Amino acid sequence: MTLNVDRPVPERRKLAAKPFSRADRIFFGVARAAAFSAIVIVSLILVFLVSRSASTFAEQGIIDFIFGSTWDASLSPIKMQLWPMLWGSILISLIGTALAVPMAISIAYFIEFMAPKRVAKVATLIVDLMAAIPSIVLGLWGAFVFTDVAAGWSKQLNAIFGFIPIFENNSDNFLRSPFIAGIVVAVMIVPIIASITREIFSQMDRDIINASLALGGNRESTFRKVILPTAAGGVIGGVLLGLGRALGETVAVLYVLNLTFDINWGNVLQAKGGSVASMIISKFGEANPDEISALMAAGLMRASVVIVTMNDTQLAERVLHHVHALRPDVPVVVRTLDERDMDRLRKAGATELVPEALEASLMLASHALVLLGVPINRVLKRIRQTRSQRYSLLRGFYRGSTDRDRDDDVEEHHVRLHSILLVRGAAAIGRTLDELNLEQLTCEVSAIRRRGIRAVEPAPETRLEEGDVVVVLGDQEAVVAAEQRLLKD
Repeated sequence: MTLNVDRPVPERRKLAAKPFSRADRIFFGVARAAAFSAIVIVSLILVFLVSRSASTFAEQGIIDFIFGSTWDASLSPIKMQLWPMLWGSILISLIGTALAVPMAISIAYFIEFMAPKRVAKVATLIVDLMAAIPSIVLGLWGAFVFTDVAAGWSKQLNAIFGFIPIFENNSDNFLRSPFIAGIVVAVMIVPIIASITREIFSQMDRDIINASLALGGNRESTFRKVILPTAAGGVIGGVLLGLGRALGETVAVLYVLNLTFDINWGNVLQAKGGSVASMIISKFGEANPDEISALMAAGLMRASVVIVTMNDTQLAERVLHHVHALRPDVPVVVRTLDERDMDRLRKAGATELVPEALEASLMLASHALVLLGVPINRVLKRIRQTRSQRYSLLRGFYRGSTDRDRDDDVEEHHVRLHSILLVRGAAAIGRTLDELNLEQLTCEVSAIRRRGIRAVEPAPETRLEEGDVVVVLGDQEAVVAAEQRLLKD
C-alpha cells in the first residue's frame, strides 16, 4: 500500500451558524438587540456623567482633579481633587477581592464536588440569599458587631508583623481602617463570586474530571490542572462582577472607614482611608452647588419629585435644605423608621412622611385579620381608611366605593396632586385662599410650603406670598384651572 503524499489536504468544512427558521431569526435579533442595548445604555450613562462634570473638569483640570489631594470648598477658587479617595477605593477593593476570591472558589468547589446533595441544595440557597443582602445591613453589622472583633485582629497582626510596612501602626487606634473595610467588602462579594463560580462548575463535563481521577490524579491536582483552567473564564467574570460591587460600595464602607484626604498608600491598619462612592454620600448633605456638580451631577433640575430614603435624620434635613434651595417647587417624600422625627422633617420642608413602622403594622394587622376570617374587602377598606387619615396629601387617591380600581375611569378624572410655585408677578400674591375661592373650581388646597415650612390644610384666611408653593388636589381640568387662577387670573 502506497500513500500519495502529494495529494492536497481538503479544507476543513465550516459549520453554518446563521439561523434559518423564522423563529430563530427573531430570537437571534432580540438577543443581539439586548446585547447591544447594554452597551448603548452604559455609553449614554457615561456621556451624561461627562457632560454634567464638564464644568468641574474645565475649572479644576482633569489631571489635577484625578491626582490632586485637596478638597476644600472654602478656598477661592474652590479645590476639588480626588486622588486619596480614588486610591482608597482601589486599595479596599484589592483587599476585599484578595480575601473573597479564595473563599468563594472554595465554597463553590465544596457545594458542587464534595457536599451531599441535600447539603449542597441548602448551601446553594444560603449563598444565593446572602448575595441579596442589602449593603446597609452589612454596613450596620460591620459598624456595630464586627468592628471590635476586626480591631482585635488588627492588633495581633501589628504585634506579630508590625515590622512589615503594610501592617505598621504607631497609634493605638485600630478602628475604621482599610483592613476592616476590606473584610466587610469581602463578606459582601463572596456570595456573588461563589454563586457564579458554582454555576460554572455545574456546567463542566464530569467525564473530564472522572478521566483525570481514573488516570491517578488526586482531587487537588484535578482541581488545579483540570477544573480551574476549564472554568477560568467564568470564574474571572464572577470576580470582575464582585470587584465592580467592591469599587462602587457606598454605605457599608462609610460606616466602617475613616474618610480622610491624607492619602494612605498601603498602611491597611491605620485609621485613615478613602472611597469615592462613600465620599459622595458623606459630602452631599453639606455640599454647596459647585460641590454637588462635582460630586454627582444628580439631575435635580429635571426632577418631578424627590424621594429621600436614608435613615439619618440630620442628613435628610440637609438634603431637604439643598433641594428646596435649588427647586422650591419640587415635592419631597421622606421615608422614616418611625414617627419620632416627623416634626423635624416637616419643619425642614418634607411634603409627606412615610414611617416604616406604620406600614409594617398595617401589613401585620391585615394578615392577622384575614387569618381570623375577616372578609378581605373589609380589611382592605379599613387599611384604605387608615392611610387616608394618616397621609393627608394622598387622601384623594384612596377615595372609592370598592376595593378595586375602576377600569372605565379616564385619565382626566383621576384625582391628583400638583405643586404651583408663586413666582414674582403671580396673581395670587397678597390674596387669601378665601378670596381665590378655588373650591368653586372643585379644587382643594392641600398644603402650602413657605420657606421650607409646610402647613397642611391651611386656613381660608391664609394670605399667599411670593415664593410660596401651593399644593392643590383635584382632577386634571380643575388643577389646570386652579393654576391659571393662581398665576394669571
